[in-house]
Amino acid sequence: MNVEEKCQKRGWNIFHWLRMSRKEVLWSFLMVTIIGGATGNYLADWLKSPPSISQQIHQLNNPSPPFTAHFWIDAPGKTVFHQNDRVTLFYQVTNFRKDEPLYFTLLNISPEGIVNQLLSQKEIKAGQEYTSPEQLPAGDSLGIKTQRLALETVGPEYFKVIVTSERIGWEELLKRIREKVQPVSLWATSELTVDVKPISKNQ
Repeated sequence: MNVEEKCQKRGWNIFHWLRMSRKEVLWSFLMVTIIGGATGNYLADWLKSPPSISQQIHQLNNPSPPFTAHFWIDAPGKTVFHQNDRVTLFYQVTNFRKDEPLYFTLLNISPEGIVNQLLSQKEIKAGQEYTSPEQLPAGDSLGIKTQRLALETVGPEYFKVIVTSERIGWEELLKRIREKVQPVSLWATSELTVDVKPISKNQ
């Protein structure tokens, strides 16, 4: 039994490859490359983990918002605070010409990546400035410090504002965007990251 017969007996078709024409070799190589590449891409997509909820919230953005959502803490442009500061949240919508209510949601992502819903679909009107906690009448500050949000954890605190023209939960909004369905007729977002520093020993 010669070498070719031994190879055929064992299922090795090396001599078939050697007898192939140059065109047949090129086609075979091309098919192997295509099938191998497609398989590799499929495996990469399959192994790739979906983005976390916090990542989806960070990425949530309407590139062409029909109005502008504003959000700040204590004062516009302020981004540095200290641990256990009790703060007031301010928010407002501008450039909305319709006399219709809008619905405001505020999410927070802590330095540990924990998602907190601070306000949920609060009905607001464009042009008006709102606060959380709500401003008390002049001269009446009883208990206002205990109502304010306390920045308890050192590190970057991320805030995402979602304003919609219809009542819709933020989980449903993310789901519709993932499924490439029109999420809501009119919506806009705003975001703010603040740095919470540890309390100084001198304080």
